[in-house]
Amino acid sequence: MNASDEGRHWKRLVELVPGACAIVTITGEFVSASRSFFRLLERSDVHAKSLSDVFLFAEGEDVGAFLRGFASSSTLTPGSLTVVVEGEEERCIKCRGGLLQASGAGAPVLLMIHFESREKAVEKFAALDEKLTQ
Repeated sequence: MNASDEGRHWKRLVELVPGACAIVTITGEFVSASRSFFRLLERSDVHAKSLSDVFLFAEGEDVGAFLRGFASSSTLTPGSLTVVVEGEEERCIKCRGGLLQASGAGAPVLLMIHFESREKAVEKFAALDEKLTQ
């Protein structure tokens, strides 16, 4: 598979996954992102090349260490990131990430990250809590 075919492959994959999703390398560089990801961030297009261009990391916090936590599991591991949308205060974005492709034969480590606004995550928890109390 050449690089162009591989790019289309990952783009199709992120569009099949429900919700906001991105595929990144272990260093946080974007490989592909869904339209839902752009909508969640309230951007028509992300001109950023990596997660650290979009999300805020605390001083001294290492994006690589954050992503290595996701790379250690093929099941989705929870996390959260902070984003600032132009003209707004910081917003917490819940995420779950996991290993999509291990490195090998010249292929990079790839991670899939699913993003969800904190409000949406809380709504799901409240609905579940309501069901359990009925």
